[in-house]
Amino acid sequence: MPNLKSILWISFSVFFLVNTYAQREKDTITPEKLIITKQYNPSVNDAFKIKKQPKFNDSILPKPQVLNYSILEVPVASTFTPAKGRAGGLRLTSDNLDNFNNYARVGAGNFTSILAEFFSELALNDHQRLNIGLSHFSSQGGIDEVELDDDFMTNALQLKFSSEEQDFVWDLHGGLAYNAYNYYGVPENILPIIDGELNDISQNYLSFNLGGSLAFYDAFFKNVEVDFSNFSDNFSSQENRFVLKPQVDFFIGDQRIENSFKFDYLGGEFKNESLGDYNYAFAITAYNPNIQINEERFSLKLGADFTYLSDLENSEGSFYVYPKVEGSYQITRDNLIAFGGVDGGLDQNSYQDFSNSNPFISPTFGVAPTNRQYDAFLGLKGGSYALSYNAKVSYTSSENNPFFTLNNTASTSGEAFNYRNSFGLVYDDLNTLALDVEIDYSLNNKLTVGFLANYSSYDVDQLEAAYNLPETSASVFANYKMNEKWKFGASVFFVGEREDLALQESLTSPFDELEIVTLSSFVDANLSVQYKINNQLHAFVEAKNIFGGNYERWLNYPVQDFQILGGVSFQFDW
Repeated sequence: MPNLKSILWISFSVFFLVNTYAQREKDTITPEKLIITKQYNPSVNDAFKIKKQPKFNDSILPKPQVLNYSILEVPVASTFTPAKGRAGGLRLTSDNLDNFNNYARVGAGNFTSILAEFFSELALNDHQRLNIGLSHFSSQGGIDEVELDDDFMTNALQLKFSSEEQDFVWDLHGGLAYNAYNYYGVPENILPIIDGELNDISQNYLSFNLGGSLAFYDAFFKNVEVDFSNFSDNFSSQENRFVLKPQVDFFIGDQRIENSFKFDYLGGEFKNESLGDYNYAFAITAYNPNIQINEERFSLKLGADFTYLSDLENSEGSFYVYPKVEGSYQITRDNLIAFGGVDGGLDQNSYQDFSNSNPFISPTFGVAPTNRQYDAFLGLKGGSYALSYNAKVSYTSSENNPFFTLNNTASTSGEAFNYRNSFGLVYDDLNTLALDVEIDYSLNNKLTVGFLANYSSYDVDQLEAAYNLPETSASVFANYKMNEKWKFGASVFFVGEREDLALQESLTSPFDELEIVTLSSFVDANLSVQYKINNQLHAFVEAKNIFGGNYERWLNYPVQDFQILGGVSFQFDW
């Protein structure tokens, strides 16, 4: 594997030289002042942002803001993996009077589920802050008709120190996460063969990250972000990632030219008894210049992305050029806007990202980037004080797109993932025609309703189907504040049929044959209730998958049936 230490030293040296030059730059012009926004915090409205394809990982740790908040449970589908059937968050409310920057939250439910969360914002002085976040969620399992261990656990710690100086702002942040799952999806015809053989089917993921950012208010050198992360599992797999993203702006006449750079290094290794060792290492270096043209009712962003990919294990390299064009036109004065553009890029795929989407993946697959040649889109958006809407049609062409598919080989190696109970990856070219629609309605700050739907038509090159990608998905969200004491939340998720490959008994051969298996569509409904005991103490109850049913998000992996969890939250100041 390439020497990571050398790459890190070179990257930090480049950053130091650019930063030194930025400090010496004279203020001969007056560039736009950087507006520093507060941290992102998930809310119901955030669920309505259109995504090209649905992502099945959810947040396990609420991301705080300095703004006023109240704890309101926005239920997230108990879907996707039975291990992550919850997502709490800080629901910002402008009329909230409980001005507290810290909270603790505990709860318990059926399946012996335990929830614990803590967040604190410490004001060290008038311009420095320290944020601390802790999260734990676990369940002892007990899914109907599952004979193997199906318990799980997620844990996370996040720290962030931020400081606002006279000419710039900067922060340092870090995190640690430990998640534990079980490969319980062994097919019924395999269970008698391995009876007593599988004493441990667990998979544990450990990750940590350390990074920071620096942004100047008025400078040639605008900002830089840097992040290092390490990811490992209990099968001796290791993955390191280092990302450096500086931005330098300058003017030609009155026209500002944005220049974004990115260096993205990924290196890792898999070690297992069945397939031997596998090493991978990729470095993506990209440069994206662009200009913004703004008229009274028209805006246009013109740019391009120049990217070089280094396959460091095989000593190979490739050069790519992608369009970065986006425009909008205000059709009417009441905010009906037409928009469109063409995008593209080289996406760095990683073991950590794949395991976040599907924790039942095995460390036996190949890792490679995806070449999004272009993503063309056209749409309409608009709204009024209470209503907002967005409709978009897009066509995306990708080379080397990854697809999850069931591992259909069984082994006597004794490794927990080798009994047709894990997932691997296959890569193929993919063209996607998609239609996305989103609607968000709010009434008097009491009722908020949202709708999101996606239809995608897939065309693959070599594979028989776009494995494990649903053609249709939809969700409805609602929040209702009845009075100062009671708040209610609801969500309904629909995911259409998906296809995968599995060995099926043959009627004409003594051997099993690979056939396409269709996973049924499902609906997952969730409710939450919060009662305000006083300004600091709240009680809550969450119900998930209220229609019941152990549907399968992934083949052979049923989710937990009806779930209910209750607890209390306490908001306070130090």
